[in-house]
Amino acid sequence: MGVVADIEHTISNLTLDGLPNVTVGTYTATQILDAHTLAIVVLAHRYSDLIEQTIKDQTLGTTEITALRDVITVRI
Repeated sequence: MGVVADIEHTISNLTLDGLPNVTVGTYTATQILDAHTLAIVVLAHRYSDLIEQTIKDQTLGTTEITALRDVITVRI
């Protein structure tokens, strides 16, 4: 699970656009589901769209990023 763990670490440390001292990890909890899938649960609903866009704006080597309410799923 090395690659997905690396992506988890990278995503958690992304700075939110417009909030220079706030990282994605500040408002999320992450869970590695399997060797190719990471779930990101947004704990502060008001930041859901911003967190989703911040993740999508990155080049992380992902094949799919989906969001349903406050859960973002990243597949590699």
